[in-house]
Amino acid sequence: MTQVIKVGGNELDDPAFIAGLVEVVRGLPEPPLLVHGGGKEIGSLQERLGLAPQYVDGLRVTDLESLAVVQMVLAGRVNKRLVAALTAARVDALGMSGVDRGAVKAEKL
Repeated sequence: MTQVIKVGGNELDDPAFIAGLVEVVRGLPEPPLLVHGGGKEIGSLQERLGLAPQYVDGLRVTDLESLAVVQMVLAGRVNKRLVAALTAARVDALGMSGVDRGAVKAEKL
Protein backbone atom coordinates (compact mmCIF):
# COMPACT_ATOMS: atom_id res chain seq x y z
CA MET A 1 0.00 0.00 0.00
CA THR A 2 1.34 3.43 -0.98
CA GLN A 3 1.64 5.99 1.79
CA VAL A 4 0.36 9.47 0.86
CA ILE A 5 1.84 12.54 2.53
CA LYS A 6 0.03 15.89 2.06
CA VAL A 7 2.25 18.92 2.46
CA GLY A 8 0.74 22.40 2.66
CA GLY A 9 2.15 25.18 0.53
CA ASN A 10 3.04 27.29 3.58
CA GLU A 11 5.33 24.56 4.88
CA LEU A 12 7.18 24.42 1.56
CA ASP A 13 8.28 28.03 2.04
CA ASP A 14 10.44 26.87 4.97
CA PRO A 15 13.83 25.33 4.00
CA ALA A 16 14.09 23.67 7.44
CA PHE A 17 10.73 21.98 6.90
CA ILE A 18 11.82 20.72 3.47
CA ALA A 19 15.06 19.36 4.95
CA GLY A 20 13.09 17.53 7.64
CA LEU A 21 10.63 16.18 5.09
CA VAL A 22 13.50 14.86 2.96
CA GLU A 23 14.89 13.00 5.96
CA VAL A 24 11.49 11.49 6.76
CA VAL A 25 11.06 10.32 3.17
CA ARG A 26 14.60 8.88 3.11
CA GLY A 27 13.79 6.84 6.20
CA LEU A 28 10.62 5.24 4.86
CA PRO A 29 10.76 1.61 3.74
CA GLU A 30 8.67 2.33 0.61
CA PRO A 31 8.57 5.53 -1.44
CA PRO A 32 5.55 7.67 -0.57
CA LEU A 33 3.34 9.76 -2.82
CA LEU A 34 3.79 13.41 -1.87
CA VAL A 35 0.87 15.74 -2.58
CA HIS A 36 1.63 19.41 -2.09
CA GLY A 37 0.03 22.80 -2.13
CA GLY A 38 1.50 26.15 -3.02
CA GLY A 39 -0.91 28.71 -1.60
CA LYS A 40 1.28 31.75 -0.97
CA GLU A 41 3.12 31.44 -4.28
CA ILE A 42 -0.15 31.07 -6.20
CA GLY A 43 -1.63 34.19 -4.62
CA SER A 44 1.59 36.14 -5.09
CA LEU A 45 1.84 35.30 -8.80
CA GLN A 46 -1.87 36.04 -9.30
CA GLU A 47 -1.38 39.49 -7.82
CA ARG A 48 1.74 40.18 -9.94
CA LEU A 49 -0.30 39.26 -13.02
CA GLY A 50 -3.19 41.52 -11.97
CA LEU A 51 -5.54 38.70 -10.94
CA ALA A 52 -7.42 38.83 -7.64
CA PRO A 53 -7.36 35.57 -5.65
CA GLN A 54 -10.94 34.53 -4.84
CA TYR A 55 -12.17 32.37 -1.96
CA VAL A 56 -15.60 31.06 -0.99
CA ASP A 57 -15.93 29.60 2.52
CA GLY A 58 -12.14 29.36 2.71
CA LEU A 59 -11.79 27.42 -0.56
CA ARG A 60 -9.92 28.86 -3.53
CA VAL A 61 -12.14 29.60 -6.54
CA THR A 62 -10.12 28.96 -9.68
CA ASP A 63 -11.26 30.60 -12.92
CA LEU A 64 -9.53 29.79 -16.24
CA GLU A 65 -6.91 32.55 -15.91
CA SER A 66 -6.12 31.52 -12.34
CA LEU A 67 -5.93 27.85 -13.34
CA ALA A 68 -2.98 28.69 -15.59
CA VAL A 69 -1.26 30.33 -12.61
CA VAL A 70 -2.03 27.36 -10.35
CA GLN A 71 -0.52 24.97 -12.89
CA MET A 72 2.62 27.11 -13.28
CA VAL A 73 3.18 27.27 -9.55
CA LEU A 74 2.25 23.72 -8.53
CA ALA A 75 3.56 21.73 -11.49
CA GLY A 76 6.47 24.09 -12.03
CA ARG A 77 8.06 26.06 -9.25
CA VAL A 78 6.92 24.23 -6.12
CA ASN A 79 7.05 20.69 -7.53
CA LYS A 80 10.51 21.13 -9.03
CA ARG A 81 11.86 22.72 -5.85
CA LEU A 82 10.64 19.72 -3.85
CA VAL A 83 11.96 17.18 -6.37
CA ALA A 84 15.33 18.97 -6.46
CA ALA A 85 15.62 18.80 -2.65
CA LEU A 86 14.79 15.09 -2.65
CA THR A 87 17.16 14.34 -5.52
CA ALA A 88 19.99 16.29 -3.87
CA ALA A 89 19.58 13.97 -0.86
CA ARG A 90 19.78 10.95 -3.21
CA VAL A 91 16.09 10.15 -2.92
CA ASP A 92 14.68 8.83 -6.19
CA ALA A 93 11.97 11.40 -6.95
CA LEU A 94 9.67 12.06 -9.88
CA GLY A 95 7.57 15.20 -10.15
CA MET A 96 4.26 15.10 -11.96
CA SER A 97 0.92 16.83 -11.85
CA GLY A 98 -2.61 15.52 -11.88
CA VAL A 99 -2.74 16.34 -15.60
CA ASP A 100 0.04 13.85 -16.36
CA ARG A 101 -1.38 10.52 -17.51
CA GLY A 102 -4.83 11.74 -16.47
CA ALA A 103 -3.90 10.97 -12.87
CA VAL A 104 -6.55 13.26 -11.37
CA LYS A 105 -10.03 13.90 -12.68
CA ALA A 106 -12.46 16.39 -11.19
CA GLU A 107 -15.99 17.65 -11.60
CA LYS A 108 -17.18 21.15 -10.84
CA LEU A 109 -19.20 21.33 -7.61
